Amino acid sequence: MPQTKNEEAIFILNGDERTFSTKGSAPFKYGEDKVLSTASTDITFNQPWYDRGYAALDFLDDEEFRALKNGITQSIAAIVSKECSVATDGFTLEKYHQFVQGDAEHYKVIARTRDFLPRIFHSQSWI
Repeated sequence: MPQTKNEEAIFILNGDERTFSTKGSAPFKYGEDKVLSTASTDITFNQPWYDRGYAALDFLDDEEFRALKNGITQSIAAIVSKECSVATDGFTLEKYHQFVQGDAEHYKVIARTRDFLPRIFHSQSWI
């Protein structure tokens, strides 16, 4: 959780202090001390390693990673095109902010991508 003061959030990223404006944003606060993860909200819930918690693992080879990233990129490009009414030729995840400009457009995309669960992601009906 960042430190906040005077409508700014202060983060430490890779040892560097970064300040971001929080003007107009909901206040940063802690939620209740409870687990929110459930089978219907967490794609990792039924995995055999779920109880061990967070870990960074290499589980995809290069080709599988490229296929996953390509699928996510195509899905987000379709959402950006529909929600922001922009052409997405040349869209990549790295260039996201060249296509989505401003909070209003970003919030439209987030509203559609917040729950990228497999049942939704594979159906394509949400695009």
